[in-house]
Amino acid sequence: SSVGFDPSLSIQILIFSMSWIGSRDILIAYNVNIDETDAVVAKKIGSIIRGSGRLIKQENGEKMRVRGMVQEIQGMGVILETHSISQVSMNILDVDKCPIHKAFEICKSLAKDHAVSLKGSELVGLVPLKSMLETGRWYLGEGNYSEEDYVDAAINGLGLSEIETFNPHNRIIEWAMAGDDN
Repeated sequence: SSVGFDPSLSIQILIFSMSWIGSRDILIAYNVNIDETDAVVAKKIGSIIRGSGRLIKQENGEKMRVRGMVQEIQGMGVILETHSISQVSMNILDVDKCPIHKAFEICKSLAKDHAVSLKGSELVGLVPLKSMLETGRWYLGEGNYSEEDYVDAAINGLGLSEIETFNPHNRIIEWAMAGDDN
């Protein structure tokens, strides 16, 4: 008996050997520093800005969820004892719908409503160049500027070097991958 080609077996092998690869857009971990030590305002801002909003409870135990301002943000207020400040700690889930400067400017506006100022902000990990360029355009405006000009404008506008020096050559994905150590 000879072994021949069985098309039904080939289809079964194909089906069982397929694998699915999924991916999501880049998540940006981002903290806005609030000039307060107890995180009262930071917690308020976190609950207002985050997409899930806040849970409002009545004395009788009844609850309702009120949506937040930006669906693409997960956020909360925390104390940062090492610097005697608090932070609105956020994950920006879709930087195309919520650019970094939008999150920063909302926090700035809400902090001002509570008579509290900001002490810059912090990007945790790496950030895409396009995000820094878009933020730089917000602060610098459109013009005949270089990528470095826009990145510098983003760093200054967001106060990224206010607490620790932000080195864009180590923190921007494309520049870090290119080994650009300027």
